[in-house]
Formats: sequence, structure tokens, C-alpha cells
Amino acid sequence: PQLPPPDQALLQALRQQAAWRYPHRTDIPAKLSVSELSHQERFDFTGVPAFLAGEGLSPAQRGTALHKVMQFADYQLARNNIAAEADRLALARFLSKEERESLDLPRLERLFSGPLMGRILQSPQLLREVKFFYELPPGEYLGEGSSGMDDPIILQGIADCVFLEGDEAVLVDYKTDRVQTGSQLAERYCHQLALYREALENGLGKRVKETILYSVYLGEEVRLDKTP
Repeated sequence: PQLPPPDQALLQALRQQAAWRYPHRTDIPAKLSVSELSHQERFDFTGVPAFLAGEGLSPAQRGTALHKVMQFADYQLARNNIAAEADRLALARFLSKEERESLDLPRLERLFSGPLMGRILQSPQLLREVKFFYELPPGEYLGEGSSGMDDPIILQGIADCVFLEGDEAVLVDYKTDRVQTGSQLAERYCHQLALYREALENGLGKRVKETILYSVYLGEEVRLDKTP
């Protein structure tokens, strides 16, 4: 039997419904971390830091162990005797036995005996592992592709160290990357730390006067900005 002709009005309505598209982009994350947003950290840096190489823990795990020291250590005790403070952290179970053995004590000693640690110890307020959430305008993530986008992206991150000098703040981030020069480290992380600075100024209500990358491998401070 011959089929009846389609209802043209109904056919047109179905076509319109099938062609409908959600007016907002669906590939934009509602929340992301600073490292995901930072173009510098989207690359796979396969080089293993020389002082983290060897058996046992992976490089990432050894880097985590170092950050645990910077989070939980008594800085004055560590400045006096880093080995004894590392042992205390292991005894208190802040570090596992493997993490304790993975620490490069000479490099940590250089950090704790250096001028940056002197400034930290003199600060009236020290904040470690500062977690933050920050509303990022979509234009900062999408660039020219943000036309018509209104909903902000929630940016989340953790700052290693923030300390006060006067009524201003200093942001410090510890890095274990194996680099030849501090400028290589600065180029790699400048975008990430700029976002940290913006988010912290908004959250703390204080101006971040300095942003410092501390290279554990080089044993030196890399300043991304400095205001006299």
C-alpha cells in the first residue's frame, strides 16, 4: 500500500528540534586547577631530577616528600639541624620511612640556611599550603572564543608558602625541576604563578609584592616580579 504524504508542519517542527543546539559551549570546565589552566604545565616534562633519581619512590613521590617537609617541619629546628627534624617528622608519621630516606638533606639544608628562610622566620605571619578558589572570567581561559560566555570558571590551587612583610605578602613556590638556569624555571611557571598571585590578592585582601620560585635543584631564588 502507498504511504500517505508526511505532515509538512510536523516534519518542519521535528527538523527544527533536531537542529537545535545548546546556546552555551559544553566543552568549558566549570572548575579546573591552576596546573590545568597553565599552558606551561600541559607539556610532559620527562626529565627526571638528578637528585630524585634512583630506586624506591618515583620522582613525583619524592617531590611530594619534600613538600611534606616544607608543610609540616618546624622551620627553626630544621634550620638548626635538618637531619634531626626529618627524623622527627618520620617519627611523628608525617613522613614514611621511604620518604625520609628519599630526602636530599644537603639541598634542604641549603634551603633552610639561606636568606629566604631567614625572611620567612622573621615574618609575623606564615601560611603554608594555602588552598584557594577563585572565579576566573571565561575570557582568561578561552581568549577570543569567550564571546557570549558569562558563567565564570572556578579556579582552584594550592600555594606552597605565603608570608607577610609589613602589610604586604610574599608568595613562594618550591620547585624540584632539573633546570640549567633560573630563567628556564621562570619561563615554565610564570603563567601559573601569575594566577596564584591574582587569586591570593583577591582572597587575602593584600598586595603580593613578590612572587618567588625556589629551585631546590639549583639552590636559588627565582623572582618573577620584585617591587622595591
